[in-house]
Amino acid sequence: TGQGKAFDFSASSTGSSSFMESDDASNIFQDLQDDLRQRIPPLLIEIVSCMNLPVADLISSDPYVSVWLGRDRVHKTKIIMKTLNPVFTIKHNSMFLFEPTALEFFQASRGVIFKVKDYDAVSTHDDLGQVTVSQRELLNCNGERIEYDLKQVGKDKLDVSQTFVH
Repeated sequence: TGQGKAFDFSASSTGSSSFMESDDASNIFQDLQDDLRQRIPPLLIEIVSCMNLPVADLISSDPYVSVWLGRDRVHKTKIIMKTLNPVFTIKHNSMFLFEPTALEFFQASRGVIFKVKDYDAVSTHDDLGQVTVSQRELLNCNGERIEYDLKQVGKDKLDVSQTFVH
């Protein structure tokens, strides 16, 4: 898209789980409760980059990404100063291991939300856009980089860009 903003990340499963493996019919309810308390197989998520972000300061932005599951922030990158095309690396805290319990993971009705914000030292940090990734999409990731459109929040017209997740 010509004037859109982009966001990319990747995710891959780092292990297996015994999630829902019991066949004992008399203990199904207890097994279900136990399964919901188990952690999902860990996902290694890397926030890769954004492209063509909107200008939030005079001539640029100071972007960072925060990751949310429901009302809980589960990760935050470091700020990259003065850029509309940030590339996040290890030094920017771009990778993290995501391993909520099954209950936490599936109770989040909107999936996992990646919020791109502009850092401001004096005022409220500006929203630059966000990407919502469903639980199904995350569980089906196999390490490939995925590009998403970054949608600006709170506008009548959505300004769309591309984003990459691995």
